[in-house]
Amino acid sequence: MNVYWFGRTRNNNLSEISLELEESGFNGILLPYGADVGDYFVQIARSLKKDQKVTYIVAVRPYTISPQNLAMIIKSLNSIDTGRVWINFVSGQILDEEKSMGGIIGEINDTSSLYERREYLKNYIPIFFDFCKKFNIDTKICISGKGDDMNTLVENYGDYSFAAYQSHIEVAKYKKISKPRVLSIFPLIEDDEEKFNKLKHSKELGSDIRLTTTLELKEIINELKLDGIEGIMFYCYWPEEYRIKIVNFVKDNKNLFI
Repeated sequence: MNVYWFGRTRNNNLSEISLELEESGFNGILLPYGADVGDYFVQIARSLKKDQKVTYIVAVRPYTISPQNLAMIIKSLNSIDTGRVWINFVSGQILDEEKSMGGIIGEINDTSSLYERREYLKNYIPIFFDFCKKFNIDTKICISGKGDDMNTLVENYGDYSFAAYQSHIEVAKYKKISKPRVLSIFPLIEDDEEKFNKLKHSKELGSDIRLTTTLELKEIINELKLDGIEGIMFYCYWPEEYRIKIVNFVKDNKNLFI
């Protein structure tokens, strides 16, 4: 099972984060889209080192860039180190501040409905796929989302299916597909019983957070492996101490992910 980190990162620390995560046993980093975080492709170009193997996975809203231009960016990054940058196509969450700006000026933009953005995504990915194939551009296509239409996209054009752990367990475990599936999860690790019980009743505990212990998280990983899940993607938006706990969990349990 491959293990990834999922989180926004700021301009000058991607190199440091890449080194920390690779040394801790992570295989890659998913960099989610955000109008306020700068251009990840520029950051990656500054951070790519041939003596590292960590993969950079960039989330892209297809209507913000043409498939040809996106493929050319990947081609340029491949000239530094081939195959280290993947694309994660998303149609998902739009922040309120992005809606107020409107995003790209075009028929489909940040103010468009989720249905409209999904339909655009379905038309876009085959073009990007064919362009990369025609010009031998080495990358992986990762697709986020659920539903038969997204499953069909993954089967026909994707290398990986990305989904949320919570959705996976709530919808009787997603429909089986032939492509590898990677699940994202925020495990709030707390082994102190008193602190655990306090957190359990905290109003700050978001619906996407899985309050857990080290032992239980190991059990979750083993269950996912039995389900055929081939990758796990950890994230954390709480204080640094909880991010460090996740990183150390991976570092201390590398054999768990074999």
